[in-house]
Amino acid sequence: MTDKTALRGRAVALMAEALDLLDRAGEDAAAIYLQQAHDIAARLTALRADDAADPDRRSRERATSLDPALVKAIGGALAVVSAFLEKSGVATTDDFAQALGIYATVSRGEKEDEGLALAYWAATLRDVAEFNRREKG
Repeated sequence: MTDKTALRGRAVALMAEALDLLDRAGEDAAAIYLQQAHDIAARLTALRADDAADPDRRSRERATSLDPALVKAIGGALAVVSAFLEKSGVATTDDFAQALGIYATVSRGEKEDEGLALAYWAATLRDVAEFNRREKG
C-alpha cells in the first residue's frame, strides 16, 4: 500500500464519520456533497489497491458486476418508493437515505460493489430530499 493509498483510505474513513455527524445535525445539503466526495474517493481507493495486485481482474469484475444503467434505474425507482413512503407517513426521504447510507457503509466492507451501489442510491435519495426541501420553500 502506498502512502497516498493509505492517506486516501483515512480520508474515506473520516468522511464516513463526518457524514454520520452531518446526518445527525440535520445538515443535509452538506451531507449530499460529502457523500459524493466519499463515493469518489472510496472508488479510487478500491481501484488503486486492486490494480496493484491484478490490474485486469478488477476491470473484469467491474464490467460484469455493476451495470451503470441498472444502478441508475434502481436509484430512480427508490426515489419513487421514498416519495410514497413519505406521503403515507411511514418514513421521510431523509430517513430512508440515512438508512441506505448506513447499510452501504456496512455492506462495503464485505462486498464493495454492493456498497458502492447502495451509497449511490443513498446519495440519490439525499438529492431528492434536498430538492423537495427547496421546492417547499
